[in-house]
Amino acid sequence: MPHRPIVYWVSLALSASALGQPGLYYIPGTSDSNLDFLRISSDGTTVYGGQGGTWSWTPGEGRMEMPATVFTPKAVSDNGQIMAGDYWYDHVPGQDIVWPMVRTPDGQQNYLGPFVTLEQRVSIISAQGNVICGVTRQGSYHDRYYTWRWTADTGLINMDAFGLSIATDCSDDGSTIIGTSDIIVAAQVWRNGVTTFLPGLDPDNPNVASATACNSDGTLICGNAFLGPTHAPAAAIWENDVPRILPTPAGFRPYVRDISNDGSVAIGNLWSSQLQYDFVWTDELGALSALDYFAMFGIQLSSTERYTLEKVSEDGTVFAGTRTFPNGSNQNFVVITPAPAPLAILGALAAVSARPKRRGITAHSSTRC
Repeated sequence: MPHRPIVYWVSLALSASALGQPGLYYIPGTSDSNLDFLRISSDGTTVYGGQGGTWSWTPGEGRMEMPATVFTPKAVSDNGQIMAGDYWYDHVPGQDIVWPMVRTPDGQQNYLGPFVTLEQRVSIISAQGNVICGVTRQGSYHDRYYTWRWTADTGLINMDAFGLSIATDCSDDGSTIIGTSDIIVAAQVWRNGVTTFLPGLDPDNPNVASATACNSDGTLICGNAFLGPTHAPAAAIWENDVPRILPTPAGFRPYVRDISNDGSVAIGNLWSSQLQYDFVWTDELGALSALDYFAMFGIQLSSTERYTLEKVSEDGTVFAGTRTFPNGSNQNFVVITPAPAPLAILGALAAVSARPKRRGITAHSSTRC
């Protein structure tokens, strides 16, 4: 892989994020289970998570356990007052019955029914907490997927026009919902009752794409466009439904997970048959490994664990994810950086290094190359 010179930030006074002082923070507690969800509040002051219990975290207060629920929380609103998740109804022998529930600010826990099948799960909740979306699984082997949408006014309704899809994100008010069709691998957008396909970048396959996250008003969407007969993925951002490629290193398959509110910062994963690592992409710097990007700010990640970036704040300065130890256990972490530095400022800093080794994680292991 071609080496990209790394510029180290020795010292520069820039404003810190609203969350706290720049640095690497490990959230207490480990788990062998997969991450249920992570959310960074819109103002960047709080991180919410669901893994080994549901919690909120700030640098000042640390990890604070959130109220227990009879269901497994899968999503939380921006202020942490509304939680939605899956209730496993185990009173019918031999059947897995999963129904969605919500916990309201007054502490009430209610079903989101009426239900049309035995398995309906929660996927996302809007920042305002007024819209909850999930997936209805049907078929003999639960191999058919339909998105559903819930509001207090409409109740739970299946979004038939959304097709066979899984909702992946929504705007703060829930008026825009994005997802990816499971039938034709196409990115879809639902806006106030109307569903459209996001245009791809391949003339021969104009709708082949996937959508993973959007900004607060749904005008910016990130994901992957698939190119050529092999459907090779390319990192992409759609602005008002117009796509553009985010340049990433050749020879790697990108997967984009999240985007800042103005689209200037994106996070995701790059992998090949021999190497994989998480990256931070910016307008000025392109795609850098997370280790290299954070090192510019004097923040060093451990070289013996895998760091997966899951979320980036609206202003692009707070990153939340999961640290995986060699034994397979997981711990959540937060990285706070100063305001993203323009390339001109970075270029003025000394300590440009051209080292031959490549920071990354060897595929299927946790050893850095």
